[in-house]
Amino acid sequence: MEILLPAESTLETIAEIQNLLLQGLQRKEEVTISFRQVERADLSLFQLLLVAEKSYKSAGARFNLLPDLPASLAFKASVTQWSCLIPGGTTGKQTAPQGS
Repeated sequence: MEILLPAESTLETIAEIQNLLLQGLQRKEEVTISFRQVERADLSLFQLLLVAEKSYKSAGARFNLLPDLPASLAFKASVTQWSCLIPGGTTGKQTAPQGS
């Protein structure tokens, strides 16, 4: 399943993202998440992704994040252990950060 995060990925709009992640998890389906349309996000998005990554890993399902995070969100990614998403990093699909 591919999830294209919405332009507004904040606490107020995160329920839809959470529902999509739960659907994929219930089916143990591989998920790939893209940030390319995100214009605004808060820490709740990155916290949700950390929890989702752990849940997918526990279920034996693949959890991939594309490294297409807008530069304006780099700080929020770095403080939530997602520095692999920061522009200028590695290219291609990224899996969860080590030690999460």
